Amino acid sequence: MSEMEVYPADIRTSAGGVTSSADAVQGHVNSHQANMADMADVCGDDDLGSLILGCYQAIHEVAFGSYNDNNSELHNHAKTLNAMADNYDAGEQANTYEVNNVNKYL
Repeated sequence: MSEMEVYPADIRTSAGGVTSSADAVQGHVNSHQANMADMADVCGDDDLGSLILGCYQAIHEVAFGSYNDNNSELHNHAKTLNAMADNYDAGEQANTYEVNNVNKYL
Protein backbone atom coordinates (compact mmCIF):
# COMPACT_ATOMS: atom_id res chain seq x y z
CA MET A 1 0.00 0.00 0.00
CA SER A 2 1.42 3.40 -0.91
CA GLU A 3 1.67 6.26 1.51
CA MET A 4 -0.43 9.36 1.21
CA GLU A 5 1.04 12.67 2.20
CA VAL A 6 -1.08 15.74 2.61
CA TYR A 7 0.30 19.25 2.81
CA PRO A 8 -2.33 21.64 4.20
CA ALA A 9 -0.30 24.68 3.12
CA ASP A 10 -0.44 23.46 -0.49
CA ILE A 11 -4.20 22.92 -0.20
CA ARG A 12 -4.57 26.49 1.08
CA THR A 13 -2.42 27.75 -1.81
CA SER A 14 -4.70 25.92 -4.23
CA ALA A 15 -7.75 27.45 -2.54
CA GLY A 16 -6.19 30.87 -3.04
CA GLY A 17 -5.65 30.07 -6.72
CA VAL A 18 -9.27 29.03 -7.14
CA THR A 19 -10.42 32.24 -5.44
CA SER A 20 -8.09 34.36 -7.61
CA SER A 21 -9.37 32.66 -10.75
CA ALA A 22 -12.99 33.21 -9.75
CA ASP A 23 -12.29 36.87 -8.99
CA ALA A 24 -10.51 37.32 -12.35
CA VAL A 25 -13.42 35.76 -14.25
CA GLN A 26 -15.87 37.96 -12.34
CA GLY A 27 -13.81 41.03 -13.26
CA HIS A 28 -13.94 40.08 -16.95
CA VAL A 29 -17.68 39.44 -16.76
CA ASN A 30 -18.28 42.79 -15.07
CA SER A 31 -16.16 44.55 -17.70
CA HIS A 32 -18.04 42.84 -20.52
CA GLN A 33 -21.39 43.74 -18.99
CA ALA A 34 -20.33 47.38 -18.72
CA ASN A 35 -19.23 47.40 -22.36
CA MET A 36 -22.48 45.82 -23.48
CA ALA A 37 -24.57 48.26 -21.45
CA ASP A 38 -23.00 51.07 -23.44
CA MET A 39 -24.20 49.39 -26.64
CA ALA A 40 -27.90 49.15 -25.69
CA ASP A 41 -28.83 51.88 -28.18
CA VAL A 42 -27.23 50.00 -31.09
CA CYS A 43 -30.43 48.06 -31.80
CA GLY A 44 -32.41 51.19 -32.53
CA ASP A 45 -36.01 51.86 -31.58
CA ASP A 46 -37.88 50.24 -34.48
CA ASP A 47 -39.75 46.90 -34.27
CA LEU A 48 -36.81 44.81 -35.47
CA GLY A 49 -34.43 46.55 -33.07
CA SER A 50 -36.82 45.93 -30.19
CA LEU A 51 -37.04 42.23 -31.13
CA ILE A 52 -33.26 41.91 -31.33
CA LEU A 53 -32.81 43.73 -28.02
CA GLY A 54 -35.43 41.50 -26.33
CA CYS A 55 -33.66 38.35 -27.55
CA TYR A 56 -30.31 39.70 -26.45
CA GLN A 57 -31.62 40.55 -22.98
CA ALA A 58 -33.11 37.08 -22.51
CA ILE A 59 -29.88 35.38 -23.59
CA HIS A 60 -27.87 37.80 -21.47
CA GLU A 61 -29.84 36.96 -18.32
CA VAL A 62 -29.40 33.21 -18.81
CA ALA A 63 -25.71 33.43 -19.72
CA PHE A 64 -24.66 35.80 -17.00
CA GLY A 65 -26.81 34.03 -14.43
CA SER A 66 -24.80 30.93 -15.27
CA TYR A 67 -21.49 32.80 -14.92
CA ASN A 68 -22.56 34.16 -11.54
CA ASP A 69 -23.68 30.71 -10.33
CA ASN A 70 -20.41 29.14 -11.45
CA ASN A 71 -18.44 31.92 -9.81
CA SER A 72 -20.25 31.33 -6.53
CA GLU A 73 -19.48 27.62 -6.78
CA LEU A 74 -15.79 28.33 -7.35
CA HIS A 75 -15.75 30.40 -4.16
CA ASN A 76 -17.55 27.57 -2.34
CA HIS A 77 -14.92 25.09 -3.56
CA ALA A 78 -12.18 27.37 -2.26
CA LYS A 79 -13.89 27.49 1.14
CA THR A 80 -14.13 23.70 1.12
CA LEU A 81 -10.42 23.41 0.33
CA ASN A 82 -9.57 25.72 3.22
CA ALA A 83 -11.79 23.67 5.54
CA MET A 84 -10.08 20.50 4.32
CA ALA A 85 -6.66 21.99 5.11
CA ASP A 86 -7.88 23.00 8.57
CA ASN A 87 -9.17 19.48 9.18
CA TYR A 88 -5.87 17.92 8.15
CA ASP A 89 -4.01 20.31 10.45
CA ALA A 90 -6.35 19.53 13.34
CA GLY A 91 -6.03 15.80 12.74
CA GLU A 92 -2.26 16.00 12.65
CA GLN A 93 -2.19 18.00 15.88
CA ALA A 94 -4.50 15.50 17.58
CA ASN A 95 -2.41 12.56 16.38
CA THR A 96 0.81 14.20 17.53
CA TYR A 97 -0.70 14.89 20.94
CA GLU A 98 -1.92 11.30 21.32
CA VAL A 99 1.40 9.77 20.23
CA ASN A 100 3.30 12.04 22.63
CA ASN A 101 0.82 11.18 25.38
CA VAL A 102 1.35 7.44 24.83
CA ASN A 103 5.12 7.92 24.82
CA LYS A 104 4.90 9.23 28.38
CA TYR A 105 3.72 5.83 29.53
CA LEU A 106 6.25 3.76 27.62
